[in-house]
Amino acid sequence: FWYYLDRHLISTGSKFQKGYEIPPGGSMVLGQEQDSIGGDFDEAEAFVGRLAGFVLKCLDWPLAKGLDDVDQMFGSVQHVTCDCLEHCL
Repeated sequence: FWYYLDRHLISTGSKFQKGYEIPPGGSMVLGQEQDSIGGDFDEAEAFVGRLAGFVLKCLDWPLAKGLDDVDQMFGSVQHVTCDCLEHCL
C-alpha cells in the first residue's frame, strides 16, 4: 500500500493481514479522502489512477458479485460522476 496525506506520500508497506475482516457496522472507502468518518468528501481530493489486485470477498458469497448485487445487499454503493474522471481515460 501507499498512504498519502494531502497528496504527499506518508508511508508504504504491506501490513494488510490475510483474513482481516471489517467489523459489523464498519465501512470501507476506496478512492476518496474523507475529513470526518463517513462524510465531508471533496471532489478535488478524489483518487485518480488505477487500483489493481483488489478483491472484495464476503463469506456468504459463493461467487464474486457486481456492484449492483452489492448495492442490493448493502445499499451503500454510490456511482459518482465527476469532471475529474475524464482525466483517467
